Amino acid sequence: MSRPVLVTLLLIFATIPYRVLPMLFIGDRKFPPFINSLFYYIPFAVLSALVVPDVLSATGNAHTALCGAIAAFAVSCFTDSSFYAMLLSVIAAYAAFWLGL
Repeated sequence: MSRPVLVTLLLIFATIPYRVLPMLFIGDRKFPPFINSLFYYIPFAVLSALVVPDVLSATGNAHTALCGAIAAFAVSCFTDSSFYAMLLSVIAAYAAFWLGL
């Protein structure tokens, strides 16, 4: 068995308990509305926690990366296009690099 397949199988078996055990213990229990509203925000919080450190270290310089992130945020506030947000963030990061920020 090749190493990538073995690692993938080990990771699958390591994460199964974390996915299955809550379903076994919680079952059909109903949660209060406040707790359900918190569950709604968990994916957004996890995604932010995973993405933000990588965004700020993407260029090797926090200032240029922050310029790109601000540009992407500004474009995403006014349009629904991920392509334009990514394009403008790359342009802004390079412009900040060339300007010496």
